Amino acid sequence: MPFQLVGSKLAHYEVLAPLGAGAMSEVYRCRDTRLDKQVALKVIHDSVARRKQLVERFEQEARTAARLEHPNVARVHFAGTEGDKAFYAMELVDGWPLSELIEGRAAFRWEQYLALFCQACAGLQAATDAGICHGDVKPANILLSRGGTLKLLDFGLARFMDDNTLGHAGSVMGTPFYMAPEVVRGRPGDHRSDLYSLGASFFHLLVGRPPFDAETPAELLEKHARVVAPYLRDLGGKPPQALASLIAQLMAKAPWDRPPSYREVHARLLQIHEEMPEERREAPLRWCSRDRLNSEAELGNCEICKQPYEKRERPDSYHVDVVGWNENDGERAVASFISDALGMDTQEVEPLLRPLPYRAAFRLPRERAKKMHRRLFDLGADVSLTGADEGGSRQEDEASPTELACTVRWPPEPGSSEHTSTGRMRRPNQTPSMAEGGQRTQLVVLLSLTCLALALFAMDQHLQLADLREEIEDWREDALQTRSLRGNPGALQRQLNNDEASLQGSENTATPQDTRPAVATLTLENDSQLTEGQVLELTAMLERATSALSLTIPIVSGSRARVVDFTAEEGQLRSQWQAAPYAPIIELPIPPGLSPSDERIASLLRYQLSRSAMRQAGGPGVPAWLMESIALFLEGGAPDIEQLDALQVGEWHPTELRVGQQFDPEEELALRSLAAFLVEEFGWTRLGQLLATLAKGASEQDALREVLDAQAPELEALWLAGLRGKKRP
Repeated sequence: MPFQLVGSKLAHYEVLAPLGAGAMSEVYRCRDTRLDKQVALKVIHDSVARRKQLVERFEQEARTAARLEHPNVARVHFAGTEGDKAFYAMELVDGWPLSELIEGRAAFRWEQYLALFCQACAGLQAATDAGICHGDVKPANILLSRGGTLKLLDFGLARFMDDNTLGHAGSVMGTPFYMAPEVVRGRPGDHRSDLYSLGASFFHLLVGRPPFDAETPAELLEKHARVVAPYLRDLGGKPPQALASLIAQLMAKAPWDRPPSYREVHARLLQIHEEMPEERREAPLRWCSRDRLNSEAELGNCEICKQPYEKRERPDSYHVDVVGWNENDGERAVASFISDALGMDTQEVEPLLRPLPYRAAFRLPRERAKKMHRRLFDLGADVSLTGADEGGSRQEDEASPTELACTVRWPPEPGSSEHTSTGRMRRPNQTPSMAEGGQRTQLVVLLSLTCLALALFAMDQHLQLADLREEIEDWREDALQTRSLRGNPGALQRQLNNDEASLQGSENTATPQDTRPAVATLTLENDSQLTEGQVLELTAMLERATSALSLTIPIVSGSRARVVDFTAEEGQLRSQWQAAPYAPIIELPIPPGLSPSDERIASLLRYQLSRSAMRQAGGPGVPAWLMESIALFLEGGAPDIEQLDALQVGEWHPTELRVGQQFDPEEELALRSLAAFLVEEFGWTRLGQLLATLAKGASEQDALREVLDAQAPELEALWLAGLRGKKRP
């Protein structure tokens, strides 16, 4: 049975009472007979002790925690072995895990929430500075003492950032409710994975429910990998805009889109506190059973439904024990289910189920315990629910509070000299003018860096295109002066290979370091009512468009373009260009009354040539969403901030666009934004590799996985997450 050590002695520790249990170990309240003080003793399960790899993981947990000396990390006092039982003693925190406060629906104030968030950042930054990735940040591993100090514990999945000895490629380790997408995919996590889990944990604390839920661990992991996390301000409450944006960024799908460090998160939390009115800092947040989330109380009523809060009752808690098997393959099915939930191999879990009973869950609320009971029963297990308060496993005065009354404690800034010297706690600056000044300074620095980057980029583009523009203009003037058009204009063909080859050859001789791509030449056919002069004008525009295209996805030299009459009604210019063929001949429908130099024609030329270049590079297998989005981006560039603010994607999915499907201006803007994300994220080289892979006959799914390591829905989810972060509050 669980907790068999109560009343016994292990080394110099008297085992007094159980505190909790997990898949690998049990935790007891003990008395250290040498120091005459109470400690928490973590003891490995007998079944786990027979597995060398799990014992190594347990011992690593003790070593990892012992390396950390920080007020927000539970200290390890002693580690040892008694018989075949490995154990270690750590400081006993007189308080509650955040998971119990969440389940108990404890009310709290904004100031308390922000201070706890900052303390968690301070402890995790200390781990990062020591080269340690926690690996399992969740409310159950974050303890709050009665005095208001937060403590991190359970470094069971932690590893040193330069150590890959534990785990293996493709393994998934962590807790499904809070697991980062890259860890779900089996990649080794780092501090950015812990940042995601921290955001998910404090989302859970603030809202009262986790960001995602599902029937099975596999479904839950799939949501973390693919579904954008709910936005706090979309749930009905009114959290500060800056806090909603911060948690959304913490839970970004791409690790590089998250804040770079806990220091930055800590600083932004302090800023949120400083900008919050004094009366709101003290406003309580309570659980509303009608809206199923924590809401800010207004005169004792819920701010969302405007109704009085129902009386808070502590939910009954139960232990879930597997006591037998109802099906022949029940043990294997349950082992597989538990392994998915714990991020362990099935072979590691199966020994834990022998001998029975096996405690599958410790102190779950009634509904979650009943849900797990049904699930395990369906898998073939005989399951027993035991009241968590039976047998004295929890003292009455240890019940979680109905409202946090602990002191608000602000940690020193992570890594600051305050911690290493005096250890004095830094409270947030209460001066609004200083807060506004700091915010303005950050904004000025950010804008300055952005302008510098844009200037460097523009200068580079200018240097690459200046000579090409000069050549084209010189050639055009010469052609207009010395060449006359004879014969049928419909058979007009312009070949510049010899002229440009000689010109580029002389340039290359003079400047051998010039590695600019050669500009493609097109064969232009006039099958319309354009005059000879208009065709010459259009030819010069085509050359400018192909020269710009040569820097991204160059078009094949010698490609055929044909001017055709515009047959649609006025106002349908773009729709006819969208429907015009772009392979093998590039059709250019130009209205007879519109000059080829019109800006609308210049824009549509870039669009049509880009589609043709994509088709030439990737073949017929290029998906419509990729072709249209890149072509629109090359035509009009990335959307500006005003356009992004107004963009409403709704239920439309850009990656589901099909060939020939029309799209409205809002959808066109979304496609441009998606392409801007792809170019920024992967660069033109990777996108070119993607097209080359498609040209070899690979399917869309295989090519995306091979080159970009993601599927279209994943890319769309990452784009949406980044899009939300770019919008102004």
